[in-house]
Amino acid sequence: MDDQEPIDDELSPEELAEAEALRRALDRGAGDPALPDDALEAAALLRYSAGDDELGEGRMDAILGDVFAEAKVPAQPDEEEAKTAPWLGWLKWLFPVGGLAAAAAVAMLAVMSAEPAPMDGTAATRLPAPTAALLRAQAQAAGPGEEGQLALASAMGSYRGAVLGSLQERYEGHGR
Repeated sequence: MDDQEPIDDELSPEELAEAEALRRALDRGAGDPALPDDALEAAALLRYSAGDDELGEGRMDAILGDVFAEAKVPAQPDEEEAKTAPWLGWLKWLFPVGGLAAAAAVAMLAVMSAEPAPMDGTAATRLPAPTAALLRAQAQAAGPGEEGQLALASAMGSYRGAVLGSLQERYEGHGR
């Protein structure tokens, strides 16, 4: 042990600065990249081996304030502020949602009040109503046997002719 240099009780300014940087790094959980990793690990091991691994409320608030300050994020509102203005939370959604609802109502009124425009400015073509014979033939075709199918084919032929005749009248003057 005589070969070693005597230990100097006085710390140099560099050692004090490094010790302060280590303390800050341990308190905040992250340090300056210039700090030696082995020194951080050794200091953390010594601190947590002593059972001093839980932060008090005051220290947690101070660390959170530092983080918000560095991140340039506004601090959390106080509980008193939150209790005095609970309506502010939903008020910020009132105007956008109300505006969308009003726009939807206006669009719905515009669509519902508009009359359908005919294709060429004339009234729509009325198709002929099915005859009682066609309806009886459909009912008979729904039953068993082929007789109903033949009666339905005959009744449908005459109904198709009436429908095509009314469409021909409608489009007769349009070159179709």
